[in-house]
Formats: sequence, structure tokens, C-alpha cells
Amino acid sequence: MSCREQPKLRPLSEWQMESVRFTAFYLQGEENLSLRDWWTGIVGDEPDEETTKRKERVTSLVGHFGAGKLSLESQPFRIDLNLQAVIAEGMQIGGFFVLGSFEDVSGQFVELTAKLLTLRSLPSITRIAYGAVLILPVCDRAAGYRQLVPYLRSVNIDAENILDFSYQINRRRPSDSQIANLFINRLNIWSVATIRPLVGTPQKLQPTKAHFACRLQLDINTCQEFEGELSRKKLPTLLDELVVMGKEIAAQGDIA
Repeated sequence: MSCREQPKLRPLSEWQMESVRFTAFYLQGEENLSLRDWWTGIVGDEPDEETTKRKERVTSLVGHFGAGKLSLESQPFRIDLNLQAVIAEGMQIGGFFVLGSFEDVSGQFVELTAKLLTLRSLPSITRIAYGAVLILPVCDRAAGYRQLVPYLRSVNIDAENILDFSYQINRRRPSDSQIANLFINRLNIWSVATIRPLVGTPQKLQPTKAHFACRLQLDINTCQEFEGELSRKKLPTLLDELVVMGKEIAAQGDIA
């Protein structure tokens, strides 16, 4: 979009993904996790790296997946599956290193996560979360703030005069999963990101042209107040619900 065009909601396909995450919290007493078996079960190959911090009881497996680096990590009562762009190795859009378009990468990541959720050795899950960092390249800082206007219709943004802006909100909704008393937190954080890559030798680095992008951080998660175990049969459907809510925010902005 030209800097001179009137800002409007952009097609979902224009949002690029820097990283995406799935988190699951499990019940106490189920700490004997088969992390390596899980990795081969969802990826189909061995990880490139495996690290363990015995005192913290943290185990992490890492390997390349698509245009990014995939990690599967366990710690007491928590499991994280992360996919993030690799700086200087991955795809570059508007000066930012990305995994690809939000729609494409999200679909691939959900397929991986759905495999994880169907593993028989998965412990009893009490809470799940879907998170992503998205960027929408723009030509300069002011254009970035102007572009946020149609997404944040309840916020007065002085695009020409502000230098630092961040808007965070959580609009909770009841889940459509038919799980009684389950609500979904829809946390979204909006800002304009700036990067200025350095070139030259380690002894003399020089900044290059600055690049700008609208930045959206999503954290869509089941509420902490929910008591008990989430139905194993409904976990894939519940994951889809979180992802759809994330896409809705990226497409329509901050809506109730």
C-alpha cells in the first residue's frame, strides 16, 4: 500500500508471521513426559538438538521446520511448541525476517499441534494457549500509525506526532466448545516496529535504511479460572477456536 493511500483494513494474506506458539498446562503428578517420542511423532524426524536443565527440570528439543526453527519444550506443568523465524537465514519481507504469510504458516503449525494433541501419552491438559507475532510492512513510522487507525477504532491515534505507541487489550469471550464455564482470553497488543540492520565489519558497523511495520502480538488462551481437565476429545476443536479468534483480530482489529 502506498504511503499516500487512505488506510483501511488489509487482507489477512498481507500479514506476515514472525513466530507462533502453542502452550499447554498439565496436571501435577504427570511429569514423566515422552518428549523425544512426541517430536518424532509430530515431525517425523529426529531433532537437531536436545538440551536438559536438570535443576529446573526443563527439556528442550530443537530442529528446522520450513523457513523457521521449531522447538518443543517441557517444564513443570507446562509444554510449549514454538516456531520462529531464523534471523539472516529465513524469508525476508520488508526488511523483517518472517516464516511466511499468517494464513499459510498458521495452517502448517496447527497441523503439527493437532498431532501433538492426539498423542496417547499426552498428560491431562487443564489450559491451552495460541500465540503469534505478526507484522504488516509499511513505508515509514507515520504510515504505520495511520495504518493502525482502522484496526483500533476506539483509540485516538495522532499518527503524525507520536513516536512511541503500544495498545494492549483483552476482550474475553465464552467458548463455543460447549465446555461449561469456559471462557477465552483474547489478548492483543498493537504497535509499530522499527529495525535498522547493521552492515560492515565487527570493528565498524554502520546502520542501513530503517524498515517499519505494524506489529500485532496475539495471546489467545483458555481462562485461568477454569477448574478441572479439558476434554481430550475437544482439544483439537478448542485449538481451532483459538486460531479462528486470532485470525478475526488480525482481519478486523480490536472488536468485542
